[in-house]
Order: sequence, then structure tokens, then C-alpha cells
Amino acid sequence: MADTINKQGLFGSNVPGLLDRGVASLYDRDALVDLENQFGREYGVQNPATGPASDARHMAAMNNLSNSLSPMNNPVGNFIGDTLAFGAGLINEVPALGRGFNAQNLGEIAEDIAANYAGSFELQTQLRHKEFMKMFFLKVYQHKLHLILVIMEQHKRLK
Repeated sequence: MADTINKQGLFGSNVPGLLDRGVASLYDRDALVDLENQFGREYGVQNPATGPASDARHMAAMNNLSNSLSPMNNPVGNFIGDTLAFGAGLINEVPALGRGFNAQNLGEIAEDIAANYAGSFELQTQLRHKEFMKMFFLKVYQHKLHLILVIMEQHKRLK
């Protein structure tokens, strides 16, 4: 059902599709997806649809959308941009409900909404996609690698 809505738009119209493409141009979705794939390959991400890679994509998109929608670079303008971006992110999650109301799907939707919130309201940066994604992947995946090495070292000591 969600795929049908995404392809045809709500109620068979193409207005949502046009709106989606218009909003996507404000945060340069194609470049963001390309970067997600690039860093995913570099860091060996198996499934970029969930987890840290998905969070990075959502946060970068909302941050860039917020910057694009902010009418002025001050706290009031930033709040307006943040609110509009987060609202657009919420609307974007509605078709995902078509995948079902099971715990896994609702958990993924909640994860996306949390990342959208973080990218809209908590991440106040003018970094472009590439710089943000590089910073995010370095922090997350270096931390994971460090934890794996610590666990391996503790495992050796136990033997």
C-alpha cells in the first residue's frame, strides 16, 4: 500500500508526488542517498534502511530542509524552519503505516521520527550532506569498531 501511495499519490492524484519531488529538491535527496550508499560501502553497512545509516540520512535531510525553509538566520527563523521540516518529516512517515501496525514497523517509524526530530531541532549546523555524513559515520562506526575490539580483547583474557 505504501508503495502505491508513493508512486500514485494519495487518492490516485499526482499532487503528493509533485510535492514530494519539490520538497526533496530543498534538501537534495539524490545527493544524500548517493552519500549514504558511499559511506555505507566504506563502513560495511549491511542494511542502510535501518539503524545508524538511516538515522544519519534522516538527520541530514531534516537539517538541510530546516535550513532551506528557515526564512531568516536567527532563533525565530530557525524555529520556523525546524518546525516546517519536522512537520514534513512526520507527513512523510504516514505512508509507512501501510506496511502494517506490527511492532517492528512501528519501531522503525518511531526511530525515523526521532532522527527527524534530532535533525530538525537538535542539530543546528550549516554542514552540508557530505560533511555531516562523514562526521556521523566516523563517530558511529569508529565507536562500534572500538567496542568490538574491547570485547574481543576481554574474550581473549577469559580464555
